[in-house]
Amino acid sequence: MAGIRYWLSKAMMIFGFIMVTLYIVLGIGLLTFPYFEKIIDPNIKVGIALFFLAYGCYRLFRQISKLKNKETEEETAYYEKD
Repeated sequence: MAGIRYWLSKAMMIFGFIMVTLYIVLGIGLLTFPYFEKIIDPNIKVGIALFFLAYGCYRLFRQISKLKNKETEEETAYYEKD
């Protein structure tokens, strides 16, 4: 059972980083590609793009802090075994 949780947590961590990448690429894409100017009003486009960039950065910060907490817990558990 512990093996399944280990691989599931690794998969969720990878999925989290993929989603961070998607949000940031989507935000940059909205700002740079001229195709979206024909579809969306420029003011709304910039607002949505900034939202995606801000949310991507927020998720990145959370993923990194989770990763650091997990490493700290693993080190603590390793030293407590001895």
